[in-house]
Amino acid sequence: ASQWGHLEVVQYLIEEHGANVEAKAKNEWSLLHFACNWDRLEVVKYLVEEKGANTEAQDKNRRTPLHFASKRGHLEVVQYLCNHGVNVEPQDKDGCTPLYMASNTANEGGSVLRYHTPDKGHWEVVMRLIDHGAAVETQNKDGNTPLHFACKEGRLEVVRCWDQQTGANALKTQGKHGLTPLHYAVKNRHMSIVQYLVEHHGINVVETPCDNNGCTPLHLAILNQDRNMVRYLVAHN
Repeated sequence: ASQWGHLEVVQYLIEEHGANVEAKAKNEWSLLHFACNWDRLEVVKYLVEEKGANTEAQDKNRRTPLHFASKRGHLEVVQYLCNHGVNVEPQDKDGCTPLYMASNTANEGGSVLRYHTPDKGHWEVVMRLIDHGAAVETQNKDGNTPLHFACKEGRLEVVRCWDQQTGANALKTQGKHGLTPLHYAVKNRHMSIVQYLVEHHGINVVETPCDNNGCTPLHLAILNQDRNMVRYLVAHN
């Protein structure tokens, strides 16, 4: 009922039959997880305001309802939770915060939900989380920041969110494999992001640190046999 937004049914089961507000499914999702995952704002409000549902409840992957709403780009739910003082920086078992989810939008299997929601929904969520104090340079267990994820997945509007929020250090941050955000953008053939990083942030391709295999972004473009990328990087050294 929470998943499908049937508020009256949720109320009936709780009020008339004493259903446990904090009951969890096999995957450790609470009612609030379901409501946030499926953008059921009215159910969320009822559970939080009238029943005192735990907004910090964690599933088996240590993800909170805010992780779910951020991952799916549900701006109104994210705003509601933030306004109610939830922790905007909980880390799941992989060290990922809700900001990572909004920047990456990857599902449990790791594949990207490219067609699930418009990019706009996620970059607005990114900005809202940042406005509420989410740290933009927090690294997960692989040493990657939300900016790494956004560059890896071609999220240009999300990358633009970092303009006034991060300094030059964020662009040079290397994950455990030595990859910078620019490495990811080049490796995944996201020319628009590469152009943005180079032309708006003045990144010098030659001075970009090598990854653990000794590769610069230019090396990766050559390995990809991406002629347009190679030409661009050479022209902007």
